[in-house]
Amino acid sequence: MARLLGYRWPAEEDNSMQLAAEARDLIELCRMLDDFSDNDCIICLTPIFGKEPAAERLRALLIAAYGDYWTSLKEQELVASTGSTANDLDEWLRNDFFEQHCKLFHHRPFI
Repeated sequence: MARLLGYRWPAEEDNSMQLAAEARDLIELCRMLDDFSDNDCIICLTPIFGKEPAAERLRALLIAAYGDYWTSLKEQELVASTGSTANDLDEWLRNDFFEQHCKLFHHRPFI
């Protein structure tokens, strides 16, 4: 979700940061996901003003990230790995995501 909202890790923005070659390679791979970022940093759960709903946008990003490894089962696995009982990304985003995000970042959410 952070990538959809335009977040970049510091190493993605600082070419002078000392990193292993493998890390630089991974950063370059992440650049292919830049087009999925939202220009106004607003992602709605439901479609509005011609924008796709959050779950569809997140699914599109994950499909690009996982490539040939993406399946509907992978979506279910990712949702389950969060500890959620949701059946899909939409249900997870609506019911669990923000609470999990707040817990992960010690009640200082940045999304």
